Amino acid sequence: ARILRFEPPRRSDRAGWVRKLAEERGLTITPGAVRLLLERSQPDLRLLDQEIAKLALYGSPSTRIDEEAVRALVSDSREEEIFALTDALGSSRPGEVAGVLQSLLDAGREPTWLLYTLVSHWRRLLQARAVRDRGGTVAELQAKLTDHPFVVEKAFRQAADYSAAELDRGFHDLLRIEEQIKLGELDARLAVEGFILEQVLSTARGR
Repeated sequence: ARILRFEPPRRSDRAGWVRKLAEERGLTITPGAVRLLLERSQPDLRLLDQEIAKLALYGSPSTRIDEEAVRALVSDSREEEIFALTDALGSSRPGEVAGVLQSLLDAGREPTWLLYTLVSHWRRLLQARAVRDRGGTVAELQAKLTDHPFVVEKAFRQAADYSAAELDRGFHDLLRIEEQIKLGELDARLAVEGFILEQVLSTARGR
């Protein structure tokens, strides 16, 4: 039996660990696939090894893992975290929102990462809302995006909770905040918390 020790890897070592885990299974993994797998997965060697095992089964009999395989099979943990936050926003329960946000920060998620991921998420919601408004389906949205089906389906459902105007306003608020942070005019954490608070208040007012 193969015994693995799953010590938490340092950030700079993670790509090497992924390649090593793949090699131990007789696989080769492209640099792009390594990058995408690390972006989409938690920095946990046990979980990474499970994902590589899943990718090995998916690609069999091929022993090569590429970006297409990772994109098809590995859901994006970052998006799951953001969906947890935006689901809480729609709950009209400020305490729940604060708890999810704090758990993300406690897990080491940088405020700038939260901001950039929220920008991407809001852009996806805008696309989903546009498809909904013209009577389209989740399959039509999937054809427009390269995201994992879980992400697309969740965005399609969440978009129903917002009007196009609300999403457009939130998206432009996020872009403005992003620019102000780059210029050093805003603290990233305070800016993200302020945006989340505004969304909570908007929900409480019945938008």
